Amino acid sequence: MEFQKDIGEIMYGLGEYKAIPQTIEAVQSVLIKQISMLLVQSAEIACIRGSHEISTIDIIFLLRKYKYTLNKIVQYYKHKRDKNTSIYLENVNNEEQVEYERAHKKQKKSGCFKSEKINDVANSLEDDGFNFNFTKSSTNIDYKNETEVINPYLINRKNTIYNNIIDVLEELNVDLEEYDEKIVKAHNSWALKTGAAMLKIEPELGEYYQKYKSKTFHDTDFLKKVLELLPWSIKYDTYACDIFQFLAKETISCLIFQVHQNRIKKNLKSKKPSVIEEIENILAIQIEKPITIEEITEITNDTWCNLYIKKEIPFMPSSDIFKGKFILD
Repeated sequence: MEFQKDIGEIMYGLGEYKAIPQTIEAVQSVLIKQISMLLVQSAEIACIRGSHEISTIDIIFLLRKYKYTLNKIVQYYKHKRDKNTSIYLENVNNEEQVEYERAHKKQKKSGCFKSEKINDVANSLEDDGFNFNFTKSSTNIDYKNETEVINPYLINRKNTIYNNIIDVLEELNVDLEEYDEKIVKAHNSWALKTGAAMLKIEPELGEYYQKYKSKTFHDTDFLKKVLELLPWSIKYDTYACDIFQFLAKETISCLIFQVHQNRIKKNLKSKKPSVIEEIENILAIQIEKPITIEEITEITNDTWCNLYIKKEIPFMPSSDIFKGKFILD
């Protein structure tokens, strides 16, 4: 599976000025592992609630402790909704909108994760092994929802992907305000400094930087290719598919962020800055230094004990690769 060109462009948009080919390959390996974990663990949650199809509620439940990531998901889809609402209102009159609203009424809450059942589901996930009842199909896998595929950004209706996420957060009683303020400040600081540093390094290439900064996996078949590596036939609905593709880019973003946080910690330990400005410029200086495989391995070892190894493809049902924490927040 080769998505190194897409990954390299996304890394450039995230501030990796001169990504090393070997590092891009390592990032691809980490990305395959994390998306596989997200797919399998979400499918297990769906199975526990009696469904063979992953929905938004399964992903949100899985990521309920990753408050920064959940906040980014909400902000991303709110922005998409607001942007498309503006476009929609310019092209559709009120009468057509009323007819559309009648045809697409908001679905009722699933009731799968009532507050008194959440602990039971969480405890079930802590059991060893993954007890899937479905097997790898010999035919082509149906990667899309069997029902009509609706554009998740279709606007000005109650059941947009954004509203679906908000409903799920409410149903699971997830409080997005309970986040680590230090994590948010660190991410915001990194994003601002990265943008400033990239434009300073290559001011004439600002247009390309902005282009790759907004690049995602939504226009690729990355998710489909990851599914082909798994020993099970896993299905998801349209909204879940879109969220998984968002999380693919978020994985790379958090990986690069953690590498730079490690660099800052090491710099502060090795030498004491003489002025405050030196602390503020640490990230901007380090951005010109390409991320190495060793730095990627340092992050993955802290999270997964050992780096994902290519020889594990195709994945085996007994593999422990699907367990563990995520490189998020």
